[in-house]
Amino acid sequence: MRKIFVLATLFFTSVGASYAQTSPLYQIRVVDATRFTEPARDLKNKENRATSEAENSRHKHHDVVVLRKGRNYSVDYYQSESDGVKLHGFGIMDQDIYKMAEYRWVGDTLNLCLTDGADKKTKVYKGFGKGNTSSLVTD
Repeated sequence: MRKIFVLATLFFTSVGASYAQTSPLYQIRVVDATRFTEPARDLKNKENRATSEAENSRHKHHDVVVLRKGRNYSVDYYQSESDGVKLHGFGIMDQDIYKMAEYRWVGDTLNLCLTDGADKKTKVYKGFGKGNTSSLVTD
């Protein structure tokens, strides 16, 4: 009887810990950035680097932004690290046009699902970031 209690306690403790690290499901619009023009920045220039750091500082831990230019998607996500909130991201090329994104964080892994809304076409991506590196895995 005691073994069953210990095993049940370990199971529910580990299940509870995994749920505690999972965020709710968020839904955001994919921003059509076809007409946006961004000036090129030389980040070696101290003024440009300071401006870039100031823009990043307005984001919170686990913020996600998805932009679309034609068939190219840019996914930016932000994570708290030892020296502040860091920008990570990845690019996606796809034939389909997606209008919505749903995402959830599991620990520090971004689970992102792009959807078109009408035909329910979806693509799922997982993003990982730490320090100066970012990684992408597709499901």
